Amino acid sequence: MRTIKQILAKGIPLFVTDYCYEAVAHTKKTLQEFKLGIVREAKCNPFHSPFRLPAPELEHPCFSNGIVFSVQNYT
Repeated sequence: MRTIKQILAKGIPLFVTDYCYEAVAHTKKTLQEFKLGIVREAKCNPFHSPFRLPAPELEHPCFSNGIVFSVQNYT
């Protein structure tokens, strides 16, 4: 949390990758809950790993670095 606060306070652009949209939704909820930041522009990462991750419980494709999104300051 401290690192995210420092990055956003200095105005440094913050881009994050994750493996699926469900994980992004959890990240978004956590950032808002702690008033750390706001997730923007979650979309497919064109530079993701081409190998699908085994995740049968999710019932949708998961890729290492599959989703990229930016985080903006909460204010």
